[in-house]
Amino acid sequence: MKITHVFYPLLFIFILFACNSGEDERVESLTMTDLSRYGVPVSIPLPVRNNVTQSPISFEKGVVISGDKVNMRVEALQTYAESLKNAQELKKKIIAEKKEETDFVKLLIEDEQGFIYQTKDSELGNNFHFFYVIIKNNTQVEFTEGVPIDENFTYEDIVNMYGLSKRCL
Repeated sequence: MKITHVFYPLLFIFILFACNSGEDERVESLTMTDLSRYGVPVSIPLPVRNNVTQSPISFEKGVVISGDKVNMRVEALQTYAESLKNAQELKKKIIAEKKEETDFVKLLIEDEQGFIYQTKDSELGNNFHFFYVIIKNNTQVEFTEGVPIDENFTYEDIVNMYGLSKRCL
């Protein structure tokens, strides 16, 4: 009788861990990454394993951030026009420009400083995009998705990168 008192609780614990092991996805912690050394005056929360490099195509100062589920561009541009010194007004201007593009489908998410939108399928098949902007000391910091490398961005990938952008300091 004593063996069953020990055996069944141990069996229950073993089954509990065995059943839970498939659901236990590793949640990677985020760390604030300072981009000021690249000329971009923000810090952004990123997964510990990421790669930040100077953007080769940026007209001003910018970086490309790549890592697990993160592939985005961050550019810092001087704002000269008074009308572009307000993030909400700049966002409205960019939305109007995007809506004029022939492949624009619809806005999916919109808030004060950014938006996620959908386009018709392109050659890359990448049809989800985001734009987020911060105005900091006459510097316009723009966040967008990077160029997909191995596979296209899912809607969830775009929402994740947009969420990281919104948490910048």
